[in-house]
Amino acid sequence: MNSDAEITHRAATELRPRLAELVGLEQWPAVAARLARLDEEWLAATTDGQRARLAAQYRDALAAWPAAYERLRAAARSGSLERDTLRGVAVLLESLGDAGGAAGLRAAANDAGDARQIFLHDDKGYSFRLAHLDFRFWNLAEAIAGVLLAVNTLADPTARPLALAAGVLLIIAGVGKALVREIGVDDTSVFLGLATAAGESRQAAFPAIMAATNAERERVHLPALSEQQVQRALYVLAEHLGSIEKSGADEWRVVEDFGRV
Repeated sequence: MNSDAEITHRAATELRPRLAELVGLEQWPAVAARLARLDEEWLAATTDGQRARLAAQYRDALAAWPAAYERLRAAARSGSLERDTLRGVAVLLESLGDAGGAAGLRAAANDAGDARQIFLHDDKGYSFRLAHLDFRFWNLAEAIAGVLLAVNTLADPTARPLALAAGVLLIIAGVGKALVREIGVDDTSVFLGLATAAGESRQAAFPAIMAATNAERERVHLPALSEQQVQRALYVLAEHLGSIEKSGADEWRVVEDFGRV
């Protein structure tokens, strides 16, 4: 299942070689002994409830040392984002008939939160091109790179543009802590349609968005959307996800920069 508790445990395990430095050599023996006891209890745990309590205790064990605690939290959040996004894109691929790609992404989700989430850092964030737009994510860059690489590798080529668009939307939802946790194929195709229709001005008018959206849908044998359906999707993308914004009376633009501090 790769639950949040399991991701926290994996992060605490992978972070262990760095903890003496982050906690301090004087305090490290006591912290190490406490973590070792938690490791033993984790191995003996048989229920999700027990693992959830132990995950909280791993966090508590490092709470007094902000550098270690924040590193653990960031690694766990990174793993959760990667897992949830891969599972969400798998659902979309399944709806498009790409059962093999969906199975591959679900398998990849079970490995979310591995060591690379903790030790790789990129102060410039992660940049990704979709259609004519460049998205830049300033936080959780390694998880985002892992998600988009997996989707690009495992999705069937015909479904890949929509799958990548869904991945970007789910990442935006996760980074922004949006309430949306599932991305439907209609909203995804409108988002991809806007990204495709946008030119150097980085925005597009409604007729161009609608035409590009239905062209992308035709590629994967989906029925065309009506004007009302496209307008509804634009509203969801703007108001619920914050992934696009209105730039004129009948024009929209995609938000390309997320998490800058």
